[in-house]
Amino acid sequence: MAQLLTSHGSTAQVQGYIHPENFSAAEEKGKRGLTYAILFVLSVFFRKIIIMQLVGLVLTDSFTNCDFGKIRDTYENIIYFGLKRYMKGTKSTQFNPTVSCYNPSECLTIIDRDTFTPTHGCESFPTEDFSEQTRATLASQCPGYSRTQTNSAQKMKTKEKEVITWKCLEKAAHLLGLWRRFSRF
Repeated sequence: MAQLLTSHGSTAQVQGYIHPENFSAAEEKGKRGLTYAILFVLSVFFRKIIIMQLVGLVLTDSFTNCDFGKIRDTYENIIYFGLKRYMKGTKSTQFNPTVSCYNPSECLTIIDRDTFTPTHGCESFPTEDFSEQTRATLASQCPGYSRTQTNSAQKMKTKEKEVITWKCLEKAAHLLGLWRRFSRF
């Protein structure tokens, strides 16, 4: 609180009055306060990002304990033909899919994500026959695999609506590439 002399000779209490000599000190405090506020906001932001990453790691299936040989056999004898049937004669080389996975566990993680995560314009992908075969294979050969089963009524409704689009064929070609890569390990 500071006192201020009014024009009619009385004094008045003024709150927040800064004497010109102290102005630079107050300005410096304001800058410091802004810096602290920004640092606080950033720390909260980065903390949330780290937590979301940890949750993602915890919720992701680990494919390290799978029987890769049996999964490879099932792919070569069943899933491969389901994917080829889905593509209806379209060659996977038309799409030039970029395939990158460096070990069997990583390949299965990407296959799982790309098979069961619906994308715009290709919503029925997770309910296709090769997807169901992939789900059954991973459930039987990977301890702790927890992908839920698709409702058959939902599957029929989705199949009636959707025509196989170029985007779906591209996604199937990408999966074929991932499965081929997995089979080479």
